[in-house]
Amino acid sequence: MTHPRNLTSTSKHSPRAPALARYAFLLYASLAALFHLPILLGLATFPSGDLTHHFLAVSALLRDELAQGRLPLWNPYAYGGHPLLADPQTALFYPLADLFLLWPGTSLASRLTALELEALLHLALAGLGVALLVQGLTRSRWAGLVAGVTFAFSGYLTGYPPLQLAILRTAVWLPFLMALTRTTLDHPRRPQGWMGLALAGAVAFLAGHGQTFLHLATALLAWTLFLLARRWQRGSALLPGLAKLGLAVLFALGLVAAQLWPSWEFLRLSVRPSLDLATAGTGFPLQDAWQLLFPRALTHFAPQYVSIPGLGLALLALLTLPLDRRDRAPRLFFLGLALVAFWLSLGNEGGLFPLFHRWLPGWNLFRQQERLAYLTSFGLSVLAGYGLLSAQRLATPQRRRLALLVLLGPLGGVAAFGLFWQMPGRTQLSDAAFLARAAFVLLVGGSFAGLVGRLQGRALGVAMTALIFLDLAYSLAGINLAPGSPADRVALPPEVQALQAQLRAQPPTDGAPPPRAYNEHRVFGDYGMLARVEDLWGESPLRLARYDALFQEFPLHRLWQLTGVGYVLTWRGELFLPATRLGDFPGPDGNATVLYRLQDVAPRVRFVAATRAVDDAQALALLADDALDLACTALVPPPLSIRGEGRGWRA
Repeated sequence: MTHPRNLTSTSKHSPRAPALARYAFLLYASLAALFHLPILLGLATFPSGDLTHHFLAVSALLRDELAQGRLPLWNPYAYGGHPLLADPQTALFYPLADLFLLWPGTSLASRLTALELEALLHLALAGLGVALLVQGLTRSRWAGLVAGVTFAFSGYLTGYPPLQLAILRTAVWLPFLMALTRTTLDHPRRPQGWMGLALAGAVAFLAGHGQTFLHLATALLAWTLFLLARRWQRGSALLPGLAKLGLAVLFALGLVAAQLWPSWEFLRLSVRPSLDLATAGTGFPLQDAWQLLFPRALTHFAPQYVSIPGLGLALLALLTLPLDRRDRAPRLFFLGLALVAFWLSLGNEGGLFPLFHRWLPGWNLFRQQERLAYLTSFGLSVLAGYGLLSAQRLATPQRRRLALLVLLGPLGGVAAFGLFWQMPGRTQLSDAAFLARAAFVLLVGGSFAGLVGRLQGRALGVAMTALIFLDLAYSLAGINLAPGSPADRVALPPEVQALQAQLRAQPPTDGAPPPRAYNEHRVFGDYGMLARVEDLWGESPLRLARYDALFQEFPLHRLWQLTGVGYVLTWRGELFLPATRLGDFPGPDGNATVLYRLQDVAPRVRFVAATRAVDDAQALALLADDALDLACTALVPPPLSIRGEGRGWRA
């Protein structure tokens, strides 16, 4: 096995490491800008969806509340009132989100621009984190750069995470945490290791996506056990490193306490204390594995795609396992991580997720297991770095033979996909599009084999970095682009503008709060946060379970009385209560949205003559019954039954 002289390796503890990290970050930031160039030029934006309908609304509300000197604890504009700080996706304490709250401009368009730039920053951080991790493991900066490009611009990170920004904010911290865990165990006397681990762990939690944090924490725990097992096999001391890991966990818990405490209480009272297996176990169909070669052939997004050369390098890393004994164990770990995550991403169809759902804490709280493609993409990206390392170490005849062997994978994949999926019409590709994609796969695969067979050292690193990025940019760059400017994207629907005008024209008297609105699925849930209209619906996946019960087979007119609704956005041509029809607004679905103002609006605060003590089930039945006069009687919880014999209180 040869070791070319121009193979560049740098220890992560060398004096040059910080400079290399800066250069790597600038490289990934530049590539992220190039990948999303139409957005930076103002020619396109991210499409309408969770980013514009939820995260933009939250960001605008946070900025306004903080600008007025108020800590944003409560959101009156969604769900009839929503605990803003306790909702983890608010990310109030997430440092990078707070940094972008300082972006100049107060318009919604400037807010959207800030969020899009924040997403690009996180893609650059994802590349940097993987580069630092792989460089520390391989001592090759080119292996790190290749792995970073593969992960940062893969189909997963550039797919829906930028639209669901909490996912992207959380996901990028895994490689940093893995690198810092390794530093803490190898050098427990260095405080920057365990302190950096605590800070990165706290930041990942504060980013606000519980499911991605669960995936991250599970992978990090497996990585920690793997490192401890290797140290035990070598006879190294375990106690100092374990003590510093414990200290890092305690420090991190202290840093996140202000978010953890209210979020835990909110989760306990929300609609999602747990999910049944059928609800939680949704995932990818097995056929989506084809998108490793044919992105967007079966679905709009392609979360499995890591590029043809990235996948080829990952295969090369596995084919050279017998030759690279020094780093065989890490390769097997990341292979196992990718395979287990892929297996779990199939949900109940794979057979493994039900075990996680039943036995592992937290896995019964979330649905959409396809998000585990995050760890599959991450594992394959790290293996791609190892594949480049092997190619740089091998003699030229070995490289050529293995490159041709790897090329058989795309060749066989194209043939099998064409015969068993394209010809029977089981894809969303036309025959012409399939032939174009097949030609592209073969072209890139052939280029990969030729470059690996001819180049070595630095030249091979540069060539693979460029080829992977060009492949990903060509295959995926337009996946999240929608024509138009930020101002076009944030324009409120005309029915919402009409509702705003009505509220301004009839301000409440005597300091009374304005009437609430009821959006009967006509506009996006969090429109109220953007329009400053108090509505009964919202976009957050978390809401209080007792409040949600009012939307389950509960009479609408009683719901409106209870909550002080004065305006209704609906599809109904006639309303079942006395109301004034304020306007009709045509919709894209062919059904008009109608805006009504109710003639009788119940007050928010009532002075009643009587109370009745009832439990939740009784209260729900009584509130639904017109026989209960809401203006005269209030329902209250039953009195606490106090028991105790000197040992405290029990209700």
